[in-house]
Amino acid sequence: MIVLLTDFGLKDEYVAEMKAAIKYIEPSVEIIDLTHFVESGNIKHGQFFLKYSYKFFPKNTIFVAVVDPGVGGERAEVCVRFEERWFITPDNGILSFAQNGIVYRIKNVKNPITKSISNTFHGRDIFAPAAAYLYQGRGDFFERIENLSTLLELEEVKSLNQLDRGEILHIDNFGNIITNISDKLFEKIKIEVNGKTISHFANSFEEAKLKGYDLFISNGSKGLLEIASPQNNAAKILNAKISQKIKISEV
Repeated sequence: MIVLLTDFGLKDEYVAEMKAAIKYIEPSVEIIDLTHFVESGNIKHGQFFLKYSYKFFPKNTIFVAVVDPGVGGERAEVCVRFEERWFITPDNGILSFAQNGIVYRIKNVKNPITKSISNTFHGRDIFAPAAAYLYQGRGDFFERIENLSTLLELEEVKSLNQLDRGEILHIDNFGNIITNISDKLFEKIKIEVNGKTISHFANSFEEAKLKGYDLFISNGSKGLLEIASPQNNAAKILNAKISQKIKISEV
């Protein structure tokens, strides 16, 4: 199985061309889309999706993550073996959560159809073909190296002595705000976003609705605290943005 993650969106042909490159090499492989709506050029946002989703996929799944504002520059193309999965990405920090994995440099890969590499589309011409070759067990395109060269870690707030490090990691399609605060701090903190303090806690949208909360803090599905609204879009109410810093204080 190959899983794709990009910041390309679906308006253009880019995702389809990546899939075409994979299928040209290995027609039988299953391809799944994790998301193509990473915020444009936001490497930490891309890392969020990988870090909190990979464990739900089978062992030996190959993830191809292309959030690559440095495409065509000096950053390397890498493949990392981490917790029995494979990750193929630019070496730009998106794999910081997997920095203890086994790292390989991708070498001598070109688009299988054009036999060339575009300076602006390594997703199609390097990363997608590399994933197909890896699926086939082709080791000749991968060379072991010592480690990743770029780290951009997502810090998780796990204790009350880290309250100055709050951040919004993601805003989902419903307007729920996923923070970097561990759910271990449920009912122990309050959160301020753009001058608005959220201090109500609820275990479900139904509970929040019954209690009359306009905004509330809940335990999300990723082990992180989320800010939500039972009937409205929390992000719009708070004018919240991805990667925005937030204030945390002890109850």
